[in-house]
Amino acid sequence: MIQMNKVVYTPVSQVPLRELLSPLAIIRALWVHRQLVMAFARRDFAATHRETYLGIAWTVLSPLIMLALFTFVFGGIFHGRFNTSLEESPLDYALALFVGLSLFNMVGLMLNGAPSLLISNSTYVKTLKFPVEILPVAFVLNALFNVGISFSLCLLLSLYKHGGLPLSTLALPVLIAPLILLCLGLAWILSASSVFVRDIPSITSPLTTILMFTSLVFFPLSSVSPHLAFLFQFNPLAILIESTRGAVLYGVWPHIGTLAPLYVASLLIAMFGYGFFIKSKIAFADVL
Repeated sequence: MIQMNKVVYTPVSQVPLRELLSPLAIIRALWVHRQLVMAFARRDFAATHRETYLGIAWTVLSPLIMLALFTFVFGGIFHGRFNTSLEESPLDYALALFVGLSLFNMVGLMLNGAPSLLISNSTYVKTLKFPVEILPVAFVLNALFNVGISFSLCLLLSLYKHGGLPLSTLALPVLIAPLILLCLGLAWILSASSVFVRDIPSITSPLTTILMFTSLVFFPLSSVSPHLAFLFQFNPLAILIESTRGAVLYGVWPHIGTLAPLYVASLLIAMFGYGFFIKSKIAFADVL
């Protein structure tokens, strides 16, 4: 059973604009409900594996099955390579693919799962004193847990294959941070928008497929024609996947000139998403 803290409801019209656009104000607002966020994150995780025979084991088996399939198709049939300067074994290719899939799956989950988030929790949405803005946060935490499991598998396999990990692996938290901000922004925007526009899931489904093939999941940026490479450089997820793959597998430290715009863009998306959600939530109960 989920325990809810006492919530003081403030009408949306009385929320100062600086509190909607200030990162510190957003963090303080969410920190007040941190126990509620964790309770809903645990609830969502338990619901995902409820009534299954293998339970939590699916969080490991599912990415491994997808990894095996994509490795067979793109590595075995199409003979894909990520690092042309080194001799790359099938396991090396699989690890590079695993890194890209792990990061993409988190964003893909936002695109496909966030639109139905408020609709499936309409009971809480109709309770005006309930802080519905925490539902997307719990959703992101649950997705982050799955990414953590995937990366743990990746690091263990890399440690087994090479006998150690590059020092640049320490940069992993710095690379994951903008992904969290990006996913929070997407979750707030998509969940709020879908309350008013029920066509959102029909749009995000093909968009997820397009994003998969334009985010350097299956191939490196070096293999892209110079005439098309600039298109990938405007994709935050592609930049993030390329930088993370380099740091975790090839010992390449992320460049500050690459990370700075990524942080700025992710922070702006998160701030806009939160502000849009808070300004929209007064109408949620009426629409649902």
